[in-house]
Amino acid sequence: MDISETQREIKALLDLLGWSQKKLARELYMDEFEDDDELEIKRYEEKVKKALSRPTTKIELLRGYSNFIGKHPAFSKKRLVLNSFHPRECLNNEQLNVMKEFSKLVDKKIT
Repeated sequence: MDISETQREIKALLDLLGWSQKKLARELYMDEFEDDDELEIKRYEEKVKKALSRPTTKIELLRGYSNFIGKHPAFSKKRLVLNSFHPRECLNNEQLNVMKEFSKLVDKKIT
């Protein structure tokens, strides 16, 4: 999954939870830091907002956001499950692309 797809996936997860990007940033901040410094929280909100829109964001950071959302109690309460893909050697690239497109279609129909 590339950067823009991962950013869209995170935004879709936020929509399912009813969270804004600021809410995600606050949850991430509170999980990572002990203090409640409003100025630092505002800076962190901007950092997360930029990470969810810039094409140069590191994929590892975005995966961390996605994992955080998937493990958050609010996510579990809604009985949601993170969709994850594990490629297999028995499928070629064309087959993988067909499966990926089918998965996107199913995701659109159920959300």
